[in-house]
Amino acid sequence: MELTTVVITGASGGIGAALATELASRGGYRLALVARRDSALQDVVRRCEGAAVAAVADVTDRASVRRVVADVIAGEGKIDVWVNNVGRGINRMPSLTSDDDIDLMMLVNVKSALYGMQETLPHFKARGRGHLINVSSNLGRMPFATFRSAYSGAKHFLNAFTDTFRRELQASHPDIRVSLVSPGIVATDFGNNASHGGPDSRVLPGAQDAGEVGAIIADLIATPATTSTPAPAPARPCSTTSVRSVRIRDALLTCVTRTEPRRHRELYNVYGKHFSRGARGERGEKQNADGTALARRRSKAWQLHFPAFPAGPA
Repeated sequence: MELTTVVITGASGGIGAALATELASRGGYRLALVARRDSALQDVVRRCEGAAVAAVADVTDRASVRRVVADVIAGEGKIDVWVNNVGRGINRMPSLTSDDDIDLMMLVNVKSALYGMQETLPHFKARGRGHLINVSSNLGRMPFATFRSAYSGAKHFLNAFTDTFRRELQASHPDIRVSLVSPGIVATDFGNNASHGGPDSRVLPGAQDAGEVGAIIADLIATPATTSTPAPAPARPCSTTSVRSVRIRDALLTCVTRTEPRRHRELYNVYGKHFSRGARGERGEKQNADGTALARRRSKAWQLHFPAFPAGPA
């Protein structure tokens, strides 16, 4: 059986390490783990028990990303999936945010993903298929944390760029899939590593285990074209899938997740209670009338799959 080659950036800890160990436990994958911290990265490689190799690199440098792409192709023969998971937060109110703060947030949260997308694209085009996954944040959709303002802005940029990148490829390369994953608060060192300091994400109310997010991304890798078309929605081909994992948290009074206007209905999570419009699908999962499928994972996270639509006006 041919193994699926997956490159994961930011793999020395947090979501990246959790995704790596999850994929290794499932089998069928060959992993290239990318991070700057060699010692921590080697520890994750050992936990993957022979399924992974380490690539020490700084993905905020384009030349380093290009080298990783070339090295993985030379060593494994191909890349099937590239996961852009590098990110860094900030603790600075918008009125105090400096030029350097903005530059740092864009470099780590946007340019690292941009380099991964652009440097793998020629390989994916040559093969006629591939899967790009960008790990974003719910703050890229709902900027309610004022002290994370520059981070939220960078993730908004990443969300928009991911969507337009997907649209560009739909007509010419429909088998190159581009996905977005937007977790909520995750119990990692993210807060401690934020520019200008904490708070520690692990002690915030409702922090989600990194393993749950890793499992959701692993599901996305395994079934990149997951979609459902319950009545009365007509059947639609799905060439790409965008997935967002939403943590239902009591700390967030009202969480509104919107997709493209007029194409999808809205999902409301209010005081931890879930409301959705629509009907049950053939498999019994709760679904919106437009084809959006909602699946619950371990009663803590929501996984949303929705089909791709052709570029152009709604």
